[in-house]
Amino acid sequence: MKEIGLFLVLACFWNLENYYHPSDDPQTADEDFTPAGSYHWTYSRFNKKRDDIAKTILSIRDYYGSYPALIGFAEVENRQVLRELVERTPLAALEYEVIHRDSPDRRGIDVGMLYRKADFRPLAVKSIPLKVHLQERDSILATRTILYVKGILYGKDSIHLFINHWPSKRGGGEVANRNRMIASNTLKHYVDSLLFIDKNAKILAMGDLNDGVESEAVSNIDNLINLAKSRAESAGAKGSYKYKESWELIDHLMVSPQMVAGELKPQMRIFSGKLLVEDSIYLGMKPLRTYSGPRYLGGVSDHLPLLLVYPQGQ
Repeated sequence: MKEIGLFLVLACFWNLENYYHPSDDPQTADEDFTPAGSYHWTYSRFNKKRDDIAKTILSIRDYYGSYPALIGFAEVENRQVLRELVERTPLAALEYEVIHRDSPDRRGIDVGMLYRKADFRPLAVKSIPLKVHLQERDSILATRTILYVKGILYGKDSIHLFINHWPSKRGGGEVANRNRMIASNTLKHYVDSLLFIDKNAKILAMGDLNDGVESEAVSNIDNLINLAKSRAESAGAKGSYKYKESWELIDHLMVSPQMVAGELKPQMRIFSGKLLVEDSIYLGMKPLRTYSGPRYLGGVSDHLPLLLVYPQGQ
């Protein structure tokens, strides 16, 4: 893949497929991703994954002419794995900083964010839990929270960011659908509130929503413009995730109307870089993931990154 022209890469979102640290956290069910666990997750395997994540982020400039100012991640275990990424790889030269909050997810999987200190200054951070009302009381779902960050972008613009990883379809049925709708309604409530206060608010919501563009939960976010509706194929990748023979776009970038009000319109790109391999079973290409079941493959992730780009000088 090779883009023609220069782009301002405002943001990137990427599900990192179980980016765990090999040490055991006694507070979470992360034992499978330890050296003695079922995945035999060693420090050498962790270091390779960490370094390959960094190489992919660095390579974005080769294709688009700039590095992402903001990076949202799903499936990161803790602050430590993000600190390793920005301190112990060549990313250190770009001066990225970490924003992370622990969630009640039983496996210890969270969302997190990196930002370039030259491009963004955070003003407020909040971890938004998913609440469900059952039997006359509210409880918190034991899943990933939504990470909210407000800050100043490029020294002038105030922007509101929401990093999401909604409950999966695993197990199916009413409970899985209900939980995704809870996540959807939670995000919608916060976005509605911001737009009620300021209709010109700049808002970017990104994440793995575990559902397609036309699904009930995703289409419920009708106060934002979903850039995933204008998907663009990238080197054979027709989505951000491949299940058997089918490409799916379950990762999303959504922006408020003010984000598309200027002369240059933001665009979503699926970034395949060097992340694809031949699919010998279902043909075409597929992401080289870290594991297939318990079998170690040595790839970076089963998802491809999404980029939010603005064309420059075209």
